[in-house]
Amino acid sequence: MTAIQNSPTVQLTLGSMTHIGRVRSANEDSSAAMLPPNAPAGCGGLLIVCDGMGGHQAGDFASNTAVSTFVSFLRGMPADALSPARAAETLKAAAEAANVKVFGESNTIERAGMGTTLTAAIVSGPVLALAHVGDS
Repeated sequence: MTAIQNSPTVQLTLGSMTHIGRVRSANEDSSAAMLPPNAPAGCGGLLIVCDGMGGHQAGDFASNTAVSTFVSFLRGMPADALSPARAAETLKAAAEAANVKVFGESNTIERAGMGTTLTAAIVSGPVLALAHVGDS
């Protein structure tokens, strides 16, 4: 019998990929997996996926805008914003910033009514903070 030792260290491998699926003719998904450059020690990274609303105009644009806005928002935050104590509030603020940007971009005829779902996580020390907006 081999003894298993508990270790306080967890190693994460992050990655992201999207696929068009079987129904749509265009991929309306966008994603990112990264360790923000300003991440404090113990921050395991950011995972985000957005799914443009099928049947609406510019779902691919909406999901891409949400992901890029979310990531840019986090890159502009101070390192302590990704700490275990602040990860949840930072996710909420980043999701709100993405929503404002997507809504602001929907004021044209070709993008009217566009939208996206958003699911994101920050792993920070012993904390997994999750944010979810949408129906998928």
